[in-house]
Amino acid sequence: MKTKKIREEFNKEQIHIEKELSEFEKQEKKNVTNKDISNKSKDIGVKIDLSPIIIGDIVKIGDENTFAEVISIKRNRLEVISNSVKMSIEKNKVIKVDKKSFLKSNSKLYSQKQSAYLSVIDEINEKRKTFKTQLDLRGERAENALEKLSQFIDQARLLGEREISVLHGKGDGILKTIIRDYLKTNSEIKIFKSARLEFGGEGITIIT
Repeated sequence: MKTKKIREEFNKEQIHIEKELSEFEKQEKKNVTNKDISNKSKDIGVKIDLSPIIIGDIVKIGDENTFAEVISIKRNRLEVISNSVKMSIEKNKVIKVDKKSFLKSNSKLYSQKQSAYLSVIDEINEKRKTFKTQLDLRGERAENALEKLSQFIDQARLLGEREISVLHGKGDGILKTIIRDYLKTNSEIKIFKSARLEFGGEGITIIT
C-alpha cells in the first residue's frame, strides 16, 4: 500500500512537471515569434501586420525595398500597384505592413500610390463601359476556345461582372462539353447552366 501511494504521488508530480514544461515551451515559442516580428519590423522600417491580406492593404515585396497597395486578390495571387505600375505576385512573396505606420513614415509616397490607384479604378470603369458580357466561341478549336474563355472570365471578374455567358452553339455538343468540363475545374466559377430556351437554350452557357 505504501509503495502504491508513493507511485501515485510520483505520477502526480510527473504530470505537474510535464504541464509546466509544456507551458514554458509555448511561452518560449511565443517569445521567439515576437522577437522575429520585431526584428523584421526594424529591417523594413515599419511594423508588420499579421492579419489576413485584404484589398487596400500595403505590402512589402520580397527582399526589395518596394511597397505596393493591394488592388485585387485572386486565390493565392495578389494584384498590386507600385509607382503607377501594376503587377501580379504570389501572396507568400510579400509581407503585410501596418498601414498607419506606413502612412506616418511614407505620406508622400502613399499619396502617389493613392493617385495611381484611383487612375486604375478609372481605367476599370472605362473598360466596363465597352466590355461585352457574352463571348462567341462558335467555330473555335478547343485549345483556342479555352484560352479565350479563361481570359474572358479573368477580365469579367476584374471588372466586377456578376453574370457572363458563352455562345458555343448546339451542333454535336463537343464544344459545349469541352467548355463545361473546363468550368467544372475552375474554382472561381460557382454556377453555370444553359440559357432559357427563348434566349438560346443549350447553345449558350450562363456563368455566375
